[in-house]
Amino acid sequence: MAQFLQCGTCFCDITSPKLLSCLHSICQTCLKDQDGCHVVTCPTCHQPTEKAEVKDNKLLSDLQSKLDILKQIARGSDLSCSCCNFSARSMCFECEKFLCQKCFEAHQVFIAKDSHSVESLESLKVMSFQEFLATARKKRLPYCPDHDKQAISIFCRTCSKSICTTCTVLMHKPPDHEYRDIKQEAQEQKDNLAKMCTELCKKEDAFEEILKKLLNLKGDHQSRMKELKEQIKVSVKEAVRKVKQKGQALLKELEGIHKGMDAKMSKNLLHMEDVQKRIEGSKDLLENMIKYATDEEVMEMQKFVKSSLQQLRRSKPGNADALDFTVEFKKTDLEPLNLLGSLVVHKDMVTETNLVQTEFNLLSTTTQQLLPVFSQNHSSHGSTTTQQPLPVFSQHHSSHGSTTTQQPLPVFSWVHHNPTAPSSLLTAPFFSQASTLIKIKRERQDDEDIKPGTFLASELPPKRPYKPSLEKLGVSPASLNALPPNVGQKTADDSLLDYSDDECEETQSVVSGMMENKENTGDSLNSKESDKGTPLLECAGCLPSPAPAADQHIPVEDHSIVFFDLETTGLGSKCDIIQLSAACMEKTFNVYMVPRTPIVKGASAVTGFTVRRHKLYLHHHPVQTKTHRDCLMSFLAFLRALDRPLLAGHNIKRFDCPILARVLEEFQLNEEFKLLVSGFLDTLILSKDLLQNTGIKSFKQENLVKELLKKSYPAHNALEDVKALQDLYSALRPTPAQITSHLFTLDHMESHTSLQPLVEGKAISKTTAQKLARLGFNFEKMKRCHLQNPSEGLRQFLEPLKEELKNSMFTKTVDKICAFFKIEQ
Repeated sequence: MAQFLQCGTCFCDITSPKLLSCLHSICQTCLKDQDGCHVVTCPTCHQPTEKAEVKDNKLLSDLQSKLDILKQIARGSDLSCSCCNFSARSMCFECEKFLCQKCFEAHQVFIAKDSHSVESLESLKVMSFQEFLATARKKRLPYCPDHDKQAISIFCRTCSKSICTTCTVLMHKPPDHEYRDIKQEAQEQKDNLAKMCTELCKKEDAFEEILKKLLNLKGDHQSRMKELKEQIKVSVKEAVRKVKQKGQALLKELEGIHKGMDAKMSKNLLHMEDVQKRIEGSKDLLENMIKYATDEEVMEMQKFVKSSLQQLRRSKPGNADALDFTVEFKKTDLEPLNLLGSLVVHKDMVTETNLVQTEFNLLSTTTQQLLPVFSQNHSSHGSTTTQQPLPVFSQHHSSHGSTTTQQPLPVFSWVHHNPTAPSSLLTAPFFSQASTLIKIKRERQDDEDIKPGTFLASELPPKRPYKPSLEKLGVSPASLNALPPNVGQKTADDSLLDYSDDECEETQSVVSGMMENKENTGDSLNSKESDKGTPLLECAGCLPSPAPAADQHIPVEDHSIVFFDLETTGLGSKCDIIQLSAACMEKTFNVYMVPRTPIVKGASAVTGFTVRRHKLYLHHHPVQTKTHRDCLMSFLAFLRALDRPLLAGHNIKRFDCPILARVLEEFQLNEEFKLLVSGFLDTLILSKDLLQNTGIKSFKQENLVKELLKKSYPAHNALEDVKALQDLYSALRPTPAQITSHLFTLDHMESHTSLQPLVEGKAISKTTAQKLARLGFNFEKMKRCHLQNPSEGLRQFLEPLKEELKNSMFTKTVDKICAFFKIEQ
């Protein structure tokens, strides 16, 4: 009770209590301290309340006054009579006055007819606060404020006001006013309040259970964090030890190399010195023979001397440069090596109702069960009062808890899109409908192997396609294994091509301005693809992989967006990657690699990349490069830390994605890559859709940045391109619905690529190929289905295409495809 009578802000005995909408109370003084705001925040539960809705808490005020009286009585000090200065002996609860013996006798004479109840102070001293309150309220009669000495005994339901009998005659006349005995009405309301209290106790138990779980989770996370800290420290020490050990090994290796070469040099040096001494000795002997030897001495010695000189003439000094050597230290970039490991945040979806949603459900259930108690009670008696729904407060929360505006940049985390609302609206609800528990898992390499590129594979489970029955089409699953593989499939060659700039100049053709036209290669692409759903298809034991449609919605709100770009050796489908860059908010990624095919002159003139003696130069300055595998592994590690993002780029559907997919396939990394990304977004197609009526003629990225952002940047550098594209995307401000309509996957793109033989053979049009790819059909599945059942297999397999084409067009398309396969056989 003492805590109930305290102010939640100053923690003092409450004075002039004010009741907030959360049913907590604060004193008038603390309320005035918040005069600068129109909203009062409860210090206990932090619930906001409009100042206009703050009410006087008469109950608490009355309880506080009763407590003050009891404290005066309990002190045992002499209390003065309220009518005179003599010592008080009793108290009248009706008059709220202390009385001495004489005043008590007079009091009883003058107001005997009113039956005021008087209690002695001695009996009040031994009472508890609860007993004192019960006695005071029981013995005090409420009086009508409008009529003197008229007790309140009736409750007018029409006016919701307590009245006396005189009021029923003067102001609350029937039948316009319906009233009832106040004791019966009060007892009924108390019963209703008791029911509400019982329901609240049940909800309180549920909240306490959730609170305990949250506290346990917090404790577990703190303990886990301490464990991870210790593991990281141990890993750091181990990595430092291994790095030092590797450094000592390198130093020993360097000493061994120089020691061996020094020994070889010393041996050659000693031999050269000996030969030089022989030359000097021979020269001295010849000079003295010429000057001082007699003819007899010359003839006697000349044969021996000539033999020695001829032997000396045959000695060659050799090439000193041949013994020259250079030892270079090739520094390894430690960042992509992931020496220590990385912290990966996994969002594990809770199987039961999440905690926040549980709180919302509990509150909703409570209000639905408790609020009708009042309205039903009044309506049962014909009252015109109707039940009003509770107000719903929609709040936008930022990381600091303040209201924020929608940001167009590519992170949509904690943003909920209502599919029934206009697609241009993004709302962040107070209660998220898919909250997650976050667990931190640490990936770590083997301590004994810290070689570049030894990254752990993603732990995301592979998607298992549904295996439908084949008996519907009369296809034997066992016979499918004997069918030939896809026509035109090639194996990748991982070997590096040895070439020089001179050889490149002889074989390559001059392509002027070709890189400027890279983004225009997708001009003919239809930017508005259909959003129809894709039914399940059954044939040859394979289920097509449809592109994201209405029934396969990729929730862009839950994924960050990574902008990426490639710089390549040319514009051909078999060109190689030179530079791979990516950006996601403030995070950037950039690597260079020596291409395995020659750089076309036109591409080199635009990008500034050249290759000399297997070294890559950018504008005549050497850049640090890595192998293709190391670059791709570093890129996968970058994506792995972002929790399956969406990859966006300009004209990637026609150019960058096929090249990236081909290179990933060469190193058998495409399956892991698919598990690390959610899909792709081509901003060229997106910008054509969003800016179709703006008068912009060129949709090249450089031109869009100039038109929309009013700035220029060093284009054809992949890192600068992705930074500019990220700013451009912010200016476009696409809605989630617009983004979703242009998403595609690698499976969709690979299906479209596999259908090109049918397009080149005039069996299908480009538009039909796009529709087939979107529905998940590819060349190999269609061919197998036709070979297994030439008459009706393909027609039944392509049944979903009927929704995209007219019936006559569908029949002609199937006939042309069957004819193509027959000719191919």
